[in-house]
Amino acid sequence: MQEGSAAGGDGQEMLRVAVLENMALNVSQAEIDAMHLIKTWTPPSDVWAFRYGSTTLVSSTALTAGYINYKFRKALKLKSFAFFSTYMATMCIPSVMASALHGIFVVAPTLSGKQMCPVCLETRSVALQAGISVAYPLLLAPIACFQFASRYMTAAIPPLWPQPQYIFKKYLSIVKPMANKLLILTAINMALAAGLVYGELENLGTVTRKLEQMERVVKESVSSERLQQIKSDTSPEKMTIISEPKVPFNFK
Repeated sequence: MQEGSAAGGDGQEMLRVAVLENMALNVSQAEIDAMHLIKTWTPPSDVWAFRYGSTTLVSSTALTAGYINYKFRKALKLKSFAFFSTYMATMCIPSVMASALHGIFVVAPTLSGKQMCPVCLETRSVALQAGISVAYPLLLAPIACFQFASRYMTAAIPPLWPQPQYIFKKYLSIVKPMANKLLILTAINMALAAGLVYGELENLGTVTRKLEQMERVVKESVSSERLQQIKSDTSPEKMTIISEPKVPFNFK
């Protein structure tokens, strides 16, 4: 009996998981269809924000992260040591995250068909882009560069423990000289993120209006075809009755 109960419990759990996966698939199917429509829409100028938005954010993030990594490498005199290792860690990870998180938290809700607050979407996009393009590289660059500077002994790196304030002072001595440029880069990334959300909402409105126009044209075409079919299948006497219906009341 216990084995039967355990088997029954496992079966119910498997069924529950299957149902939840099916629900998740059904929820995301509308977003998948909408994205496919956007990707194949012509002309591409109607959906420029959706098509080129991800590339724009990735490029901006990579350039910002590359500048931060360059400043850390220069301050720590790494020269050619661990060139690809530091740039790959500092540039690639934030760039991939910028594209993925914008798609998940901004594009997907926009195409979900639900009523979304434009200001909320812009705020979300701006916060994500500022964090990924500036704050995240400011965390990754010192981790990578300090490690290799200590390994190749290109600069004096204070130990993290038991006095972490010294390595924090070393970090600030590198970040403070580029503070003004970091503010400019942050403003550029935030402006790009906000502008892309505005463009995506405008593109979505354009596509929706054109789809409604297409639907009206199709309905009018179908209605005219049905009328022509009725005329061809109906005798003149019946057409007179159809075209001039009897009015039961005279309002004159």
